[in-house]
Amino acid sequence: MTHSKPLLARFMRRFASFVLAQRILAIVFMLAVSATLMSGLARLGFDTSPESFFLEGAEVIEDWYAFKEKYQSDEFSFIVLTPPQANAAFVKELEGFAARLEGIDGVDRVTALHNVRSISGGDDILDVGDYLHSGLSQAEVAERLEKAPAHPYYRGLFVNDRGTQFGVLVETVSSFSNADKEGFTQAVRAILAQPDYAAWNGIAIGAPILDADVQRIVGMESGIFGSITFTLVMAGFFVAFRHRLALALPPLVACLSIACALGAMGLWGADAGLLTPIVPSFLISVGLGTAAYLLSDFTSARRRGEAVHKAILNTMEEAGGPALLANITTAGALFAFSGSRVLPVRDVGLTLGIGLMTACIFTLILFPLLASLWGHRIRQETSRAAHSPALAAMASFAIGAPRLILAVFAVLVAFAIAGVSKLETDYYYLGTFKKDSDLFQAHQAANTAIPVSNSIEVLISLGRTDALKEPAALRAVDAITRKALAAVDQDVPVKSYTLADVVKELSEQTLGSYAIPDDRNAIAQLILLFESSGHDEMERVANSGFDEARLTFLVPSRAYSAYTPLVKTIKAEAAAMMAEAGYPDAAVVVTGVVPMWLEISTFLTETQISSFLMATAVVALVMMLIARSVVIGLTMAAINVCCVLLVLGFMGHMGIILDPFTILIGAIALGMLDDDTIHFARNFLDRRRQGADLDTALHRTFQSAGKAMGIQTLILVVAFIVYTTGSVQSLATFGFVTTATIFLGLLVEFTVTPALLILLSRGSALRTAKDPVPSADPDGYRPVLEMPDPVRPSQS
Repeated sequence: MTHSKPLLARFMRRFASFVLAQRILAIVFMLAVSATLMSGLARLGFDTSPESFFLEGAEVIEDWYAFKEKYQSDEFSFIVLTPPQANAAFVKELEGFAARLEGIDGVDRVTALHNVRSISGGDDILDVGDYLHSGLSQAEVAERLEKAPAHPYYRGLFVNDRGTQFGVLVETVSSFSNADKEGFTQAVRAILAQPDYAAWNGIAIGAPILDADVQRIVGMESGIFGSITFTLVMAGFFVAFRHRLALALPPLVACLSIACALGAMGLWGADAGLLTPIVPSFLISVGLGTAAYLLSDFTSARRRGEAVHKAILNTMEEAGGPALLANITTAGALFAFSGSRVLPVRDVGLTLGIGLMTACIFTLILFPLLASLWGHRIRQETSRAAHSPALAAMASFAIGAPRLILAVFAVLVAFAIAGVSKLETDYYYLGTFKKDSDLFQAHQAANTAIPVSNSIEVLISLGRTDALKEPAALRAVDAITRKALAAVDQDVPVKSYTLADVVKELSEQTLGSYAIPDDRNAIAQLILLFESSGHDEMERVANSGFDEARLTFLVPSRAYSAYTPLVKTIKAEAAAMMAEAGYPDAAVVVTGVVPMWLEISTFLTETQISSFLMATAVVALVMMLIARSVVIGLTMAAINVCCVLLVLGFMGHMGIILDPFTILIGAIALGMLDDDTIHFARNFLDRRRQGADLDTALHRTFQSAGKAMGIQTLILVVAFIVYTTGSVQSLATFGFVTTATIFLGLLVEFTVTPALLILLSRGSALRTAKDPVPSADPDGYRPVLEMPDPVRPSQS
């Protein structure tokens, strides 16, 4: 019986012949591609700032840029001090401490209890100065320290409720680069470590410091994870194949693909960031899948006695096509992230896709070249490859109970679907790190003392100069603030600061009432007196024309969804409340770091749906091409989709949220799982088409492709399990869930996939003209993959 070779198989054979005939041209091509992509490495930067998560032109980022242009940046650093004793001596040292902080490059203003504005007066006399100024006696300083926790502005910002811990607000310029943040962080910590201040047990937190720490941690752990994965995977290749070819091809492909992938990021202007540590380990593991399958098939052919040249061509013909298609489906799943509005997710998807295809192409070029050099060192072995009783038992189980397997699988999928409905998206920048990490512990300790880490900024534009001097406008601002605060859970401490707060305090000191005056002239006079004092406080609560109010809500580090009610309340009701006050054209903008992170949650949901659907379509198409059957192709694709649903359902039941890391799992898992399905189904289908009966085809598929799938699974597990050891919790979760997905995928391939193939074989989809074909010689079939016995090393 003769069988025409598929077009892709014939192409791969001709491609191998061309590479062997035109070695120099092939090498020049590969070097040219590498040089072009690697040229972008010099442009590659690093950025974990809030704006780095958004595409240029996004409304949320444009609002933030506009805010920073008016009011500098809303990002600040906050230092919590716990002095042994709060007295006049501490205040004196605090002044020196603040002065040293002001000397750091990029610091715009430092505010602490000693220089925070203090309002006093009476009978139309207003005195605005520093709260703990140098003219006070020790007794007066002690008295003011005792009163500070009762002050509505100072409490929860510059001093805690008990007056034992003190906050220092360090505001930085809006043009703070990553290098500036790193230098600033080091300078702050150097000052805190000085003998004069070490006893205060100072803790420095805030966006610039967090960004600098994240950059350091990600850079360090990216190198560690990549090195560990590289070492373990290369050791695995040596143990599996034990010849020179296995020591040359994988590391060459890994190094080139990683450099090209990161260089490609630089070429299109992307920056490395929080997700970048995934890139090296992913390409070292998944990117070397093609090398593993080609080496496996080539080694088996040589040990059966095939000549080197013939073994190379046959290997490329039989294994090259499926490997290429498997890479295309995985890359397609990764490229599905190209439409994400979360910039790091989009960039890492494109980077991994480019790196994976680069690894595949380089492998297909380097394999024939290196195999022709060293393939002769692999000697023929007359003994048969080791037979695995475990794999034989799996095959027998699938043959004997296909309906039971599918019934159990269907129940599990139904349970998983219920879990998928529980999936939630959220982003908690600090929560990205493990709770026992120094970074997380420092922020938690600071937030426990004085809960200030981030801010929500609200701008209300009234469109009329001096409109904020009207009683109705100020009362509306005050009402909006109170309503927003009431929307937040009581266990979430939020501190607000607005022009209404300043005016009420001015009124208390001059008019004797902590309330907004009823007379416009009285408000205007209070504001004029305050401005005349030379204090710049008004810049924080309104613009110079008093036609735009700035409402600031200072919040601790929590899951950002905790502040969704506050933001929704302002967006839904602020404009209407201003209209009731006589300002129907008032425009309300909610911006700041927290609202930006909240917007990410919406984008993550969109990304999960779009990427998963696109990845499913790519996998289904390739499966149909592999099987040359719509029914079989869609069935195999459905298996992988259900497998991913099991994982997503597990995440939903366990309460694992979708963040920029875990959002990658669905599409990436779907792209990786189909690799095994392609090799298993292709192996089985080719045996059936060549006449093997069902039992023989399945048993031989398990003994050949099954071994390679097992070893490939171990390689992937090694690559992703290392993530669980890092300090980044989201990355650890990604590693754990992906590892579980890989194991689950192998189990499904060894049970559900053969069960479906069996049922389809017994039906009409796979039935050949003669089933079985008595004259067929199953032993004459050359499998797509056949892993050599790892116990018996080849001669070299």
